Amino acid sequence: MLRALIITTVLAAAALLAPTGSANAAAKWCAVYDSGSTNCGFNTYKQCRADISGIGGFCRKNYYH
Repeated sequence: MLRALIITTVLAAAALLAPTGSANAAAKWCAVYDSGSTNCGFNTYKQCRADISGIGGFCRKNYYH
């Protein structure tokens, strides 16, 4: 029982410390839509501008990446 608990704890810690590899982790631009919602999944300003084109909003730097 104790052995299973230790193994589970070690595996859980490894999962929490492992890098996610998410593309959004390095995203540098956020689209802020006229509706008030935000999407910070853009790597370039051009991608952000293309996303808000026609629907309204603006792009800002993602200061949390």
